[in-house]
Amino acid sequence: MGCGMSRAAWALLELDFKKAFEMHPLIYIMPLAALAVIFRRKLPKQVLLILTTAFFVLMSVTYFYRLFSGSDIVYFEPQSGFIYKFFKNIFIF
Repeated sequence: MGCGMSRAAWALLELDFKKAFEMHPLIYIMPLAALAVIFRRKLPKQVLLILTTAFFVLMSVTYFYRLFSGSDIVYFEPQSGFIYKFFKNIFIF
């Protein structure tokens, strides 16, 4: 149930820019987010708060849009996830 950001980063490392965008359209703002983290002590607190809030809102909206729009990248199948399988094997339900 991941958002596709890791797969997008991997696609960027392979220089597949189109696939990176398809995996996660916000992959190209990650360098800006990294710079904001690196220089967080030099940025005014208000600017950092605005950037953090905007980033969180964009990530959330993108994730939930893709989750409920029937995306092949973001989908909900708990029975195929690690946590479900772990508890199924321990408690055998």
